[in-house]
Amino acid sequence: MLSYLRRNLQKCFALFLISLFVVALFIPQAANADDGLDKDTIEPTRITSVHIGGMLDVHNESLILSTLKSSLKDGDEVFIIQLDSDAVAGADVANVAKKIEEAKGIITAIWVGPASVVYSKDLQPILDASDFVGAADTRLQKKTGASIKASSFREFIAALDSKKKDGNTINTGCSKSEVKKKETGCEDLKFEGREKFKLTVAPKFEKLSPIANLGHALISPSFAVGLLVLGLCLLAFEFYAASVGVAGIAGILSLIMSIYGLGYLPTNWWAIAIVVIGVLAMVIDVQAGGIGFYTILGVVLVPLGTLFATSRSDNFGTSISGTLIILVMALLFMTGAIPSLIRTRFGTPTIGREDFIGEEAIADGDVDPEGNVKLRGASWKARTNHSTPIKDGEKCKVIKIEGIILEVEPLVGAARDHREGRSSKK
Repeated sequence: MLSYLRRNLQKCFALFLISLFVVALFIPQAANADDGLDKDTIEPTRITSVHIGGMLDVHNESLILSTLKSSLKDGDEVFIIQLDSDAVAGADVANVAKKIEEAKGIITAIWVGPASVVYSKDLQPILDASDFVGAADTRLQKKTGASIKASSFREFIAALDSKKKDGNTINTGCSKSEVKKKETGCEDLKFEGREKFKLTVAPKFEKLSPIANLGHALISPSFAVGLLVLGLCLLAFEFYAASVGVAGIAGILSLIMSIYGLGYLPTNWWAIAIVVIGVLAMVIDVQAGGIGFYTILGVVLVPLGTLFATSRSDNFGTSISGTLIILVMALLFMTGAIPSLIRTRFGTPTIGREDFIGEEAIADGDVDPEGNVKLRGASWKARTNHSTPIKDGEKCKVIKIEGIILEVEPLVGAARDHREGRSSKK
């Protein structure tokens, strides 16, 4: 029974770990679906774009610089950054700004959007180094000092039409006014519905590689702290499973990924220590066989440490929803998964009835009718048989096991175990 349960649990954890990697690897990093651009056969303008979402970290920094370098090499005309970032975590903003400013032979532009973006002033040097800056709405336009207001990425590209730099004019398509004027290449265009602009561009969208995308996903406060708690819970689970298996390996990997992410964030290590103490407190009650003081202590310490695990300034703080999810995850492990494993493990004939029943234990405090006894150097939850009280320090005998609770009776007058009878006959 135990081996069957462990095999199924190992399969579940393996699937969970695989799912974690798949989600992290394929978090969308390309431009939004709204960025659908028209392509025409009339000498389209070659545009390369990168979408920077989440925190601007070392992975996004590398993406910007490598894409800019390849765009210069390929002879692209416009390089655009769609900036959907709310903080800087480990990236060298000054270096990015310097490379953009030094780019010759290509027009650089940045669009800060969509409108839900929480813009960080730490990103301003990059905007100042670009030739043209756009923003999704008036609020962002005021914060960034953008000269162009465009509600979507497509509209921003349209707004770049006719902009000039170093004597070069950007041509991203035809507007209605150009069609009316019958300008070259525009007179035959037709507009559908409320469309105001027909783009003539050859866009190329670059994104993070799967490995870089995973690294970028880890540099997130809620994700990093969540992996820390998950890793501790998996190691506790593996400890009670009394083996080194999938849960233990998954726990170690979770801790490694958590430390990686926290290493790039402004981390308060004292708060991380509080999280660890909170999880360990829950483990104490798991050993005791129920929900008690230490579980309550863990419920207080885990969310407290999670909230302050990273700096609350800017946008580095763990969200309230993320904190609640982490707490629920820890409680499910400590009050559900691990106790179920313990009940199965110590309720089997091999370890339970064969090894414990008939053994002598010592009352660890009064057992009347419930309490704790010491057996094999460990403390166990116990209750007396027929409500016969047992005083602190008195010897008693284990006569039955229900889950992880031992049923005991006083040593004097205890029923004779059937195995003792067989032994005496021999």
